[in-house]
Amino acid sequence: MNNKQQLNDFKKELTEYQKRIGEAQKKLKKTGKSESQKLSQTLGNTLQEAEKSYKRLESAAAEEWEPLKKSTYQAYENLKTSLENSISPITDQAKEYTHQLEEYSQEQIDQTAEYIKNNPFKSTIIALGIGIFVGRILK
Repeated sequence: MNNKQQLNDFKKELTEYQKRIGEAQKKLKKTGKSESQKLSQTLGNTLQEAEKSYKRLESAAAEEWEPLKKSTYQAYENLKTSLENSISPITDQAKEYTHQLEEYSQEQIDQTAEYIKNNPFKSTIIALGIGIFVGRILK
């Protein structure tokens, strides 16, 4: 692969990382936690390091290419690792929220079923009223 093609590949990868880190930073900012802010800052710093490496590689002469390419690869690996490390806690937290929501929903379903079982006549009247109301809205 020639230098120009490698440079284009680096640029595409950098653009993708910029997008993913921007999304991660938005999510981290919403949490408002100091650890999240530190993690967001670390991601930003790592991204800047990769961007600087790319710019140095872009302006390098042929004899400088190989050493700079190695440092650029390392910067991209650091960026990838930082991004993966930051996404993992966010994903875990989202899974926990999903689990809590599922539990809450199931509790509400169980409570509704219990109410219907204990109050069948009242539940039927309520369902009939809702059906009439919805029927009139849809006409």
